Amino acid sequence: MRLKFLSLIASFLVLSVVIGSCVDGTEDYTYTADASLYAFRLDSVNGTMYEFTIDQINKVVYNRDSMPVGADTIINQILIDTLTVTGWVIHADTLVEEGDSINMLAAMNNDNGMKFTVYAGDGMTTCDYRIKVNVHTQDPDSLVWKNMQEVSPIFSEEVNEGAQKSILLNNKLLVYTSNTTYYSTSTDINQYGWSEGTVSGLPQTVDLSSLINCNEALYVLADGDLYTSTDGEAWSKVEALSGDLVSLIAVFPANEETGMPITLSAIKTVEGVNTYCATSDFASWTLGETVPEDFPTSHFYAAVQTNGSGVDKVTIVGMPHYNEKATIPWFSLDGLGWASLETSDSNYRCPKLNNPAIIFYGGQYYIMGGSFHSIFTSVTSIAWKATSSKFSMLEEFYMKGFYSLNIDKDNYIWIVWGGNGATNEVWRGRLNRLGFLIQ
Repeated sequence: MRLKFLSLIASFLVLSVVIGSCVDGTEDYTYTADASLYAFRLDSVNGTMYEFTIDQINKVVYNRDSMPVGADTIINQILIDTLTVTGWVIHADTLVEEGDSINMLAAMNNDNGMKFTVYAGDGMTTCDYRIKVNVHTQDPDSLVWKNMQEVSPIFSEEVNEGAQKSILLNNKLLVYTSNTTYYSTSTDINQYGWSEGTVSGLPQTVDLSSLINCNEALYVLADGDLYTSTDGEAWSKVEALSGDLVSLIAVFPANEETGMPITLSAIKTVEGVNTYCATSDFASWTLGETVPEDFPTSHFYAAVQTNGSGVDKVTIVGMPHYNEKATIPWFSLDGLGWASLETSDSNYRCPKLNNPAIIFYGGQYYIMGGSFHSIFTSVTSIAWKATSSKFSMLEEFYMKGFYSLNIDKDNYIWIVWGGNGATNEVWRGRLNRLGFLIQ
C-alpha cells in the first residue's frame, strides 16, 4: 500500500505538469483545500453494521454503540466499508482507501485512537483525525467475578475448622472466625484491605451461623440468648429479647406505604413448642404461628421483593433437613407465619443444596450453594431452572467448601469461603447490565 501512496503522489505531480503545459496563462485552475473526512464505516461485525460519528470540532471518529465482546478477533483485519473524502487518506505513511482491509486493534478502546491524515485535493492541505473503536470489555447481562486476592491478600491463611460467617455492616465486610476474632475491610475497591479485630462480650457458645444485620446493628444467638453490636466489636446481651430463642430468620425492611417498621423475625420455644415470633420495638417478641417440622432452622438467607401492591415479601431458604430431596423456599409478609413454596412438579424444584443462599437480583430470584456447580433461577420463586452460561459460577468455585454470601449497596455479590475446614477465599461478582438497579 505504500507503493500505492508513492504512485499517487507521482501521478499528482505528472498531472500538474500536463495541465500546466496544455493551458495558456489566461485560465486559472484551483484545487480544493478541503481536507475533511465526511463518512467512515467499517464492515459488519457478527452481521451488524456499527455507525461511526465524526466529531468535526475535535477531529475524532468513534462508534456510539460499542461492538460486542470478541470483536477484537474481527477488527484485527477488517474491511473499510465507507471512506468519503475529497482527496485521499494516509495512515502510517500508507494510502488507505475504501474497500481496503486494515488492522484496527490499536484503535480499540483507546482514547488516543489511530491517527489518519486526510489530504485535500491540492496535495498540500492536511487534517489529522483520530479513529476510536469502542468494544464491550464484558459480556452484557453476564455475571462477572473477581478474585479479591488480586487486590489484597486474604484476611487469614489459616484454615478454620470451626464455624465462620461474613456479614455487612456500615459499608464494611466483616468475617467472624470465632467469638474472639473478626476481620474487616471496606467494600470500596479503592479501600479494600483486611485488618484484624478483637471481639468482646460474646460467649464461646455463640452460633455464628445466626449472625444477621438489622437496621445497621448486628444480632447473633448464643445459648438461646440474643446479643447485639453496633460496631461489630463490642457485644452485649439483649436482656428483653433473650431466652429460649432457636433461630434468627430474616429482617423485614421498613415500608412507608404499608406502615410496617423494620422487623426481626425469629423462632422461639414456647412451652416446648417452636413458635414464630417477631419484634419491631426490640423490647419484646410478638408470638405467631407454630413452626412446622419441615421448616429449616439454621443457616438462613433471605431475599426481599416488593409486590405490585407495595407489600414486601420476604423469601428465605435454610439448611435442608436430611430427608428432603429439594431446596424449598418459604415466604412471609410479617414474620409471624411462613408458607412453603414447594411445587408438586419435581421437574421445577431446586435441587437439594447444602447451605443454600437465595437472592433477589436483577428482577429474578437466584439460589446457589452446595457444590457451586450451578445457579438456579425463578421469576416466581416456585418453578426453578438452571441459569444460562452468562449468569453462572466459575469453575474455580466447584467443591470449594463452606461459604457465606452478602450483597452490598452497590449490588456486588460477596462470597467468602472459609470455616468448617474450607480454605479462605474472597470473590466479588456483579451482573454486567447497563442501568442495573436493585440491581
